[in-house]
Amino acid sequence: MTEYHTTYKKGEGESTQWQDIQRKLGNYDKPEPAWKPDPFTPAQDVAKDRQWIDGQSEQALEAAEDDFGDDQFLEEYRQKRIQELQHVAKQTKFGTVTHITKDQFVEEVTRASDTSWVIVLLYKDKVADCALLLHCLEKLAEACTATKFVKIISDECIPGYPDHNLPTLLLYKDGQVRQHLCGLISFGGRRATAPGVGLILNAFGDVCIPGGAVPAASKNEA
Repeated sequence: MTEYHTTYKKGEGESTQWQDIQRKLGNYDKPEPAWKPDPFTPAQDVAKDRQWIDGQSEQALEAAEDDFGDDQFLEEYRQKRIQELQHVAKQTKFGTVTHITKDQFVEEVTRASDTSWVIVLLYKDKVADCALLLHCLEKLAEACTATKFVKIISDECIPGYPDHNLPTLLLYKDGQVRQHLCGLISFGGRRATAPGVGLILNAFGDVCIPGGAVPAASKNEA
């Protein structure tokens, strides 16, 4: 005659009376708590306002063309922002600090500044402070690709230029020098960092905009 044995299983994470006794005697480890999923939290709707528009890519704004049908102001602002981003996309992208010679200066700096900011580093390899500022500029060039960064040996650019003024930055826009900054002290000395240098340059205009992005319009602009 066949014998049938029935095994009763407890729920996941539960234990039998026998197992409980053995644990009290120290023979079994305490069971791991049963896994339970996190409680469901419904996603909150994000308010698609002007601030939301400012933080979106061109593709995201294109996809949101049906979201502002009831708000003419935000729809016009969305379209304006798309145009700004498209304008940036058409601009020449740089991304590095390029070495130039005196013969290239007019073309690479003066004329190039008609369409973008051009930052010129006057330097010499033997001046230690130049290497630190160059490192900061290389980081900025990678992040702010709509701005052109170049470097040139100081006395090749300006014969007799004194070494104690190095490193020097020349900020060019629309064919003119808008500002010049002499010495590493202008950027915080030996504690200079790429973000810090960027903030100082931006005091003279929208020089260093990460990703080449167009800054959002101010609240006073339509």
